[in-house]
Amino acid sequence: MAETNTAALRAQGGCDARALSVTGLGRADTRRIRRAAKTLARMARAVTPEGIMKAVAAYFNVTEADLLSQRRNREIATARQVAMYLTREQTRLSTTRIGDLYGGRDHTTVMHACDKIAELAETDDAIRSAIQALKK
Repeated sequence: MAETNTAALRAQGGCDARALSVTGLGRADTRRIRRAAKTLARMARAVTPEGIMKAVAAYFNVTEADLLSQRRNREIATARQVAMYLTREQTRLSTTRIGDLYGGRDHTTVMHACDKIAELAETDDAIRSAIQALKK
């Protein structure tokens, strides 16, 4: 979480600096303002691991605690694997960091989850539609 917050703060600082430089001389370049506004809008809807966890838990009708637990029944394991896959795809976190977020799992567990869900997404309509729905 600290990694993403630090990156977001740095990006926001860059946007603030851009906005100030654009308006500093009184001659605002509208393209630069639009670009800075788009960057800020992208940051506002930035995907976080916590957000992914909440969305996946709600979609699969499990609790966030279930995703972090050691329970391995099919419903929870599939939801957890989808969450790990989406976290890997949508964030810049390492497999080690993702494993830490999901109950202290090993990075190879995250790699297996990502590989398995990527493979299932090609053949299983339910997994494919779940991933598409959760990405929105």
